[in-house]
Amino acid sequence: LQKGASKEQISSFTNINSEILSILLNNLIESEELVQKHSLIKLKSHSTKLSENQNKQAKKYIEILESNFYSPPTNYDVEKNILNFLIEKNKVVKISDNIIYSITTYNQMLSKIKNALLENNLFKVDDFKKLFNTTRKYTIPFLEHLDESSITRRHKDGRIKFDINA
Repeated sequence: LQKGASKEQISSFTNINSEILSILLNNLIESEELVQKHSLIKLKSHSTKLSENQNKQAKKYIEILESNFYSPPTNYDVEKNILNFLIEKNKVVKISDNIIYSITTYNQMLSKIKNALLENNLFKVDDFKKLFNTTRKYTIPFLEHLDESSITRRHKDGRIKFDINA
């Protein structure tokens, strides 16, 4: 599941002078043989993949999330690298440290909230709890996530649609 390697990691595998290695890597990046994302460098053709066992775990995890709809389990233990892979591949959305939704459920919830905001400009905590038949444990983190994602913003005792001009 390695996304790439840092220049330091690459240097540790070679006996090439660090200045020469840096020039080589920069040339390969410029020629698009290598891709640099943040501090990691990888082959253009490289992509992260799950092992067969990890893939089974990932599918099981998504099934569990989807079977619990709007109140996903917060104590289900999944490998951190599998979770990060699922987040990166847009299969799950992490709302808080322990609240994660499948992308399918998340999109359904988002759609319902947007529709509710079209009908009534203010969306309150109780509206969320009723709409999704869930508790504050899930409601508050989800609404805060919407605020942080600039989908909604707090207004009085509820949320309104985010308006960049407001």
